[in-house]
Amino acid sequence: MHIGLFSLFERAISAAGEDFRSDKLWDAYIEWEKAQKQLQKVTALYDRVLTVPTQNYSKHWKKFQDHVNTNPLEDVLMAEELLKLKAEVGAAPPGFTVESEPAIDAPPGGAVLVVEAILNDDKNGPVRVHLESLVMLAATGDGRERSGKEYTELLMKHGFVDVEVYREGTLLDGVLARKPMN
Repeated sequence: MHIGLFSLFERAISAAGEDFRSDKLWDAYIEWEKAQKQLQKVTALYDRVLTVPTQNYSKHWKKFQDHVNTNPLEDVLMAEELLKLKAEVGAAPPGFTVESEPAIDAPPGGAVLVVEAILNDDKNGPVRVHLESLVMLAATGDGRERSGKEYTELLMKHGFVDVEVYREGTLLDGVLARKPMN
């Protein structure tokens, strides 16, 4: 049954998948693969549909972002894609290092703003942040992204108070903290 429906969907996509109004066809195919728990195939389908100028392109883009941000990285990307990404990043320039714990300071009453991609506190996403962490690891050997909880603990360890984590749902999030007046 699985092979039969797969073949039918592929035939339908070949016949009408590039039509401006093919959104319902793509949606049905994607939902069917989701029901089969084939998340890597769902990712591949989004890769395909996002090359087609369909009527509801922005809806597909939003659903793709939700798919990537709500599922574990290893479930949505094939191992070859991760290896290729790591290979493309290459080695860091000579002498380039990242401190495992940055030096953080501000004068009394001052503040620090960290603008960075931030992991969920359970470190289960968003996937885009895991990808950035992989890039940092490949480039520096020890770079990594942190969760909001980790930033809060790190900043409090360095004497900051009123730590606020802002999750924007875009490429970058923010953490704001201030030093007490004493």
